[in-house]
Amino acid sequence: MNLFIWSEEAVQRFNIWDIGIFKLYLFSVGLIIGAYFSVFVKKYVKIIVAIAALSLVWLLARMLS
Repeated sequence: MNLFIWSEEAVQRFNIWDIGIFKLYLFSVGLIIGAYFSVFVKKYVKIIVAIAALSLVWLLARMLS
């Protein structure tokens, strides 16, 4: 239960930019999963993975600070 309390407190410190980056991260992960169903998106998987990784690093830095 301590993990859930910690994560709720960390998310409450997010500002509008952090929420936007979180949405960008989820969108990027969704595109990566969807890339296996579309040839068009498959061309941009490396860029999408980079966006997802950068977004995740940003969010983890904000949550752990």
